[in-house]
Parts: sequence; C-alpha cells; structure tokens
Amino acid sequence: MVKINPKSIKELKHQARDFYMGLLKPQLLKLDELSGLIETEMK
Repeated sequence: MVKINPKSIKELKHQARDFYMGLLKPQLLKLDELSGLIETEMK
C-alpha cells in the first residue's frame, strides 16, 4: 500500500476544488441571477 502524506491529499483537494470552481462558478452565478429574478417575481 502506498503511504500518502496528508499534505498531498490537501493539495489534491485544493486543486480539485479550484478546478470545479473554475467550471461551476459561472453556472452558479447564472443560477444566482435566475434565483434573484425568481425572488423578485415572487415578491
């Protein structure tokens, strides 16, 4: 079994998160805009 040091796992998580943020952030912003529109419609 390969011994993995926790630091590298942390780095991997960071990289994965940055990667996902890069992909998802624009979609999330669009969703925010949509939900903002929906909320104003509801009021």
